[in-house]
Amino acid sequence: MTGPDREERREDRRNSTRGRLPLSVQGPAGNFFDGTGLVGVSGCYCLLPSPMTPGGRVNMQVCLQPGPILELPGRILRVAPKGERFATVIQFEELPFDSERALARWLDHHGQGFVQ
Repeated sequence: MTGPDREERREDRRNSTRGRLPLSVQGPAGNFFDGTGLVGVSGCYCLLPSPMTPGGRVNMQVCLQPGPILELPGRILRVAPKGERFATVIQFEELPFDSERALARWLDHHGQGFVQ
């Protein structure tokens, strides 16, 4: 997909509802991070203590509060230094239907509008 359709989808994702949730990120080298992130239906933003390589695959656990812990596969899109940490954008990939639905329902009830 190219051109206006792609830009429109990107803008829809950026303006979607998000929520702060506890999460764990396990990188390809086995490195592990526990903390919180700003989570939406297509991915999340979090600050990590060390950089991960863009394009690398990660496994995430996101804890819906109240609710289940979701296992979400993802890919590192961008990493940028931010103070002593690294701002990291992770895109979810091939979410199981039940996980995607549970996350969307949680966001509908508890999420925030677009947050910068």
